Amino acid sequence: KDFRWLTSGEYIQMSGRAGRRGKDDRGLVIQMLDEKMEPAVCKGILYGDPDPLNSSYRISYNMLLNLMRVEEVEPEFLLRASFHQFQKETEAPALIAQAESLEDEAAALDLGTEEEAQLVKEYYQMDQQLLLTKSKIAKIVQKPEYILKFLKVA
Repeated sequence: KDFRWLTSGEYIQMSGRAGRRGKDDRGLVIQMLDEKMEPAVCKGILYGDPDPLNSSYRISYNMLLNLMRVEEVEPEFLLRASFHQFQKETEAPALIAQAESLEDEAAALDLGTEEEAQLVKEYYQMDQQLLLTKSKIAKIVQKPEYILKFLKVA
């Protein structure tokens, strides 16, 4: 039979529920092992990192309109105070540093003479146009009126 080991996040989730709320001071977790589990796997389950916590908070048009109807609530404040916004603001410095690093790399590229640099620019523009054209062709080819005649029931 197929099986997989628990992830450390799953183990944390289950072991965190040990004990009875309001009745027990602590909960006990008994981990049963057999010879199939390598010590490194067990260590990874017990001491591994928890699963990342990512916000699934999404604002819909209806939610926004309902918030705008209530006088005491400011939708901007709600957005700024959300965990989703906190996560994005936390990620921002690393993204800015990455962008600056890439800009420095681009500035350090030696494209040769001005004429060669112009040729590289033209090549890049043609390559982008080719990608756009391929995308448009794929959309046309995948339309039912063009593709159905090539699909046959076996």
